[in-house]
Amino acid sequence: MAEWRGVSEGTINLTVGMTRAEAQRRSTIPLGDYGGSAYYFDFVLAGEALRFKGINVYDIGWENGKIEKFSALSEKQTWSQARHDAQRAEMLLLERGWKRDPQTHAMSTLTDNARDAANAVNYDTSIRRTFYEKGDLQIELSACGEPGGIPWYRTSRDQQIFWHTVAVYKR
Repeated sequence: MAEWRGVSEGTINLTVGMTRAEAQRRSTIPLGDYGGSAYYFDFVLAGEALRFKGINVYDIGWENGKIEKFSALSEKQTWSQARHDAQRAEMLLLERGWKRDPQTHAMSTLTDNARDAANAVNYDTSIRRTFYEKGDLQIELSACGEPGGIPWYRTSRDQQIFWHTVAVYKR
């Protein structure tokens, strides 16, 4: 219900190196190792004041009781929504001092054409995967879509076959 209304049910607020207890104390929804669409939430990267909205699936990797990696996927979206969210995330990262890996393409250059984006889906469902670095952290931001594109008989503007992802790791 919250997803349909576009209203977050809470936040996951954490960063790499944090203990489960600290991550849970900062978060407003229960944390497991994997969260599969039970909640519609925002991911907040602790210590960076970065908020990624509209997330509904996540995965946490642990090492010695501390977070080693965190990755999350948004709900399915139209291309204009997924593109907007990926470009907004990139803008916020760059404004806060993150550096884009020069060997990856900027989200700002994503096509605005949904059919072109759907036809550019790679084997791993990514359309574009971009990496950002700051200190000892790395963020992976992706715009993704379902393989197979949009059938010719469907309007491209309404197809909810896209999503965006965010992941944070130690470099």
